[in-house]
Amino acid sequence: MANDQTTTRRVKVALRSPEPVVAAAVDPNSGSIYTLQRRRGGEQQGHLILSKWARHGTAMDFMYLYGFGTGTSLCIEPTTIGPAVWISSRSTKDSGFDRAVSRFHYRANGSLTFGDAAARVFKLSSSPATTAVSVDADADRVLLRFASNKAVDYGLFGLQDLLDGSTTPLSRFTAVDEDPKRVNRSVLLSGERVYSLAQSLLEGRMSWALDAYDLDGIPGEAKTADRSRAPRGPATEPVGLAQAAQPGLTELIGIARSGQVALTFSSV
Repeated sequence: MANDQTTTRRVKVALRSPEPVVAAAVDPNSGSIYTLQRRRGGEQQGHLILSKWARHGTAMDFMYLYGFGTGTSLCIEPTTIGPAVWISSRSTKDSGFDRAVSRFHYRANGSLTFGDAAARVFKLSSSPATTAVSVDADADRVLLRFASNKAVDYGLFGLQDLLDGSTTPLSRFTAVDEDPKRVNRSVLLSGERVYSLAQSLLEGRMSWALDAYDLDGIPGEAKTADRSRAPRGPATEPVGLAQAAQPGLTELIGIARSGQVALTFSSV
């Protein structure tokens, strides 16, 4: 929910592709920014470009991803051997896009092809469902959002449990306010709070809503969102959520195209 401490900062970046940014994330340890774009000419094959920027916008390096999908969800997990990347992906080479999530370690100026052993795939919904992901490595938890034709469900999993092969969730709930047919840009697990950024009908017109849920109550129960309008500047399109440096705040990442492309960070 928006608060009275809302501030905005802007970081100018020089994108490597003319294609739109489909997702963005921040490394919670280093503050580095990651953007995900589809590769021109490779959209149908699910080819992507993952770029890394310093916190103030200096280009660092990039990684080509082949065959993963549309990449509509992105988050970064700090590890002792470098950042691990989680993105929404295919579940198999022949499946539809965004039916699972993949995890792999970032390779500066390298590449990775879907199906390579270096990328682990997690399909944790029994039905076809568009999947988004958020990781809280400090709390050893992974949040997944499943949008099927009929409903939006959330599952909370142990991070180490998943990596060890267990797919039993710690808890699940159904989000009764979220329309599964609307575009979802990002989910964020922040302490005992879950945030979802998605298109919604607000005050009679289509807008971007920031839904929030508390991780309490009976596992499996339906939850009603604490809903607010996601702040937008002129010509700014929301593309992600990140944990803000200031405790208790969440950052909404937006992409602005006004002369130079810029990422805007609004604390909400």
